[in-house]
Amino acid sequence: ERSGHTYILPVKTSNKITYHLVYDVKVRSMEPFGIFHTYIDAKSGEILRRVNLVNNATQFGVSGDVKMKSANDTLVNKPFSFQNIKINNNNYVTDIKGNIDVETSGVSTYLASFDGPYCKVDYDGRVRSSASGTFSANEPFAFNWNDNNSTLFERNLFFHANHIREKYKEIDPDCNVMDRLITIVLQMKSQMGTNAYSNLDSIVFTNVSDESMVLAGGPSVLYHEWGHSLNNLLYQSQGSPEGMVNPGCHEGTADATSCLLIDDSRIGPGVFKADTSLSIRNLLNQNKYPDDISGESHNDGQILGGAIWDLRLATTNELTTHLLQFARYGLPDDYDIGIAFSEWFIEFLVADDDDGDLSNGTPHLLEIISSFNNHQIGTNLIAALSFSHISLKDTENYKDPFTVNFDFDIKSAFPLKTDSVRLAYTTDDFATISYVSATEYGPGKYTADIPGQEASKFIKYFM
Repeated sequence: ERSGHTYILPVKTSNKITYHLVYDVKVRSMEPFGIFHTYIDAKSGEILRRVNLVNNATQFGVSGDVKMKSANDTLVNKPFSFQNIKINNNNYVTDIKGNIDVETSGVSTYLASFDGPYCKVDYDGRVRSSASGTFSANEPFAFNWNDNNSTLFERNLFFHANHIREKYKEIDPDCNVMDRLITIVLQMKSQMGTNAYSNLDSIVFTNVSDESMVLAGGPSVLYHEWGHSLNNLLYQSQGSPEGMVNPGCHEGTADATSCLLIDDSRIGPGVFKADTSLSIRNLLNQNKYPDDISGESHNDGQILGGAIWDLRLATTNELTTHLLQFARYGLPDDYDIGIAFSEWFIEFLVADDDDGDLSNGTPHLLEIISSFNNHQIGTNLIAALSFSHISLKDTENYKDPFTVNFDFDIKSAFPLKTDSVRLAYTTDDFATISYVSATEYGPGKYTADIPGQEASKFIKYFM
């Protein structure tokens, strides 16, 4: 850690004193262990002086056995960052590598539980796990959470709540809405059945004693609920008091938050004990708007989530995660799910833009349009929302042309322009189709004529 300052350091030898321009640097070292205040010659790079700032220091490391993607995974040992540890009745917090540098002498005591500045895991219906013991000074000490001192659910949820926050801080360092204590509650029994939900500062897993489903056995469901909290808290921080209001978009973006972090299109892989190959939902889908809208938010959200996952497949996980996070700042939302979907499409383009000018496109314009159009919520949805027409009525006058008037007025922050506007019609139920060009006779107003017929026929048409 360089201080940014330079100094003149006098160096005394046996017969003279020389003066050196030096950098002031702090160096952390494992072998030998310490934090060294170091003066480095600015010209030669030679270390002229160093002092260990840590006296009688012991490194206390914390790790735990967790599952990284699914309840089916084998356990892996990971460092536990941002965990509170009480040592000799003083409070410490592990760093991002799961370590604490402690000044100790002799034998010290420690007490650990699943608490930290950003996460606390609590049981409702049984005693939460904790561990205590002693360690000796000047010897690195490794404490490990495992099945002998804790439950898998506690370890998984505590580790992954901190893990997702760290990942999002890497993506968006200035976002501080999740720099808060999130309490995760494990309810042993619940009349709600087996479920999980977010309540801003808390995430609750219900009926965790149900052995047929292990929602807390992997990180996917936790990441989904954490995504709900991020949605609401970020929207509120940007001036939307209610947070995100559209339930379908809430579910779709929470699903995408989870899937992108584990890089798997499935929500809850391995949660069903009877068949661990099943999952709760899958963003690798062909769901389209409005065909697959049912009014149930988890179902409807798979349309938006599917578009985001298609973009991940068309580009990279890193890019898609970045665009999802920064699209949130545009507050895309509406009680009408079609309008909300169209706003998410626009905000992905805005997040992708690199020169402040949408009219010249964005670096990943084609991939974004293709991914959203796969689910009919891209340029095709904007076109649909811009269209209005009163259908022609039956008439006995079939010999004269049928004049079709319609509005196609694209209202969008993204400068879309029509390439061509045509009317298609058929008199044989689409066995054959004829096309006529439409003429714009006013801003966003078009007209086209279906030719008169020699005999009375049933005509279908679209624009």
